[in-house]
Amino acid sequence: MYNLNCAIILFILLYLNEGVNIWCHWWNSFTYVWCDMMGDGLEKALGETMKKILTVLTGKVWSAFLVGIFLTAIVQSSTAITVLTVGFVNSGLMNLPQAVGIIYGANIGTTITAQLMAFSFKFKLTDVALPILGVGFGMMFLGLKILNSGIPFMQESKYLKC
Repeated sequence: MYNLNCAIILFILLYLNEGVNIWCHWWNSFTYVWCDMMGDGLEKALGETMKKILTVLTGKVWSAFLVGIFLTAIVQSSTAITVLTVGFVNSGLMNLPQAVGIIYGANIGTTITAQLMAFSFKFKLTDVALPILGVGFGMMFLGLKILNSGIPFMQESKYLKC
């Protein structure tokens, strides 16, 4: 309830600033609550196991930097990696130097796709773009199906109950 009260106060304070769209304020408040809830959920569900894994992978700033590059090159969204990192820090699973390394790596990792596209290929990129797009959409829907299949287990989990 504390998080919701903070979000309402944040919404009111942002709304008092005239000349900005109300949906912008609503979205900022929603993002605040979502990040806080995600951090609490991660801490309840994973706890010490996740902390050990994150410590091994991101123990030094340079290894965290490389992990950030790698994850962002795979996920193709530095924003998603940054939001997850903030959630990990908020839940206490990660400390600030680890997070800084990952966020720097995420920002560098976004340029990898553009760099790969800039390389010269022996074939026309437009010839393979449509099949790659189809595979990408197929993988996205497969991921959604896998996520949906896990919901009954999450509803029965004692760690995720409020």
